[in-house]
Amino acid sequence: MTRARTLLLHLSVCLTLLVLDLWTKAAIFRFLGAEVIERPGTTPVLRAERDHVIFPGFALEAAINLGAFNGMLSGVPWLLLGMGVVAAIGTLVIALLPPRMPVTLSVALGMIAGGALGNLYDRVTYGAVRDFVKWYVGDHVWPNFNIADSGIVVGVSLILLHEIRLSRRERAARAGSTPEAGDLEPDES
Repeated sequence: MTRARTLLLHLSVCLTLLVLDLWTKAAIFRFLGAEVIERPGTTPVLRAERDHVIFPGFALEAAINLGAFNGMLSGVPWLLLGMGVVAAIGTLVIALLPPRMPVTLSVALGMIAGGALGNLYDRVTYGAVRDFVKWYVGDHVWPNFNIADSGIVVGVSLILLHEIRLSRRERAARAGSTPEAGDLEPDES
């Protein structure tokens, strides 16, 4: 894909994920009667009225995260803010560096940028990231997350998948064989 198309796809995916993330956070927090209360000079506090079980093992539950995954780095909010800015700008730069970019990578970078911007917005506005998706099995609970987090994970997974396929292709070329049809990505020019 050319740089112009890469830029258009990257920005489209980024903005779509950002809007979807911010909309779902606002809508679900409103549905759950949840509110982030920020007092100057103190840690934000969550006020929530209820949770909503969709089915056993999956629920909507308002939560705030002062750090990254499961609260890591919560003591250094400036680092998390900086990482969000670097991720958003860095993905755009990476997408525009090569003269041609595969569609998969452009989408992946757009998802990472959109997720980074969604969580960056929350950190700046609320002092914490709003999370609402809860998966659990019995007493075992996965840390709550949101659409932005999902976008980042899917984006990174797409990049890893692309690199694995590329590595297989290169190994097959060195060995003089042809990779399986499923290992090849179509020409995305």
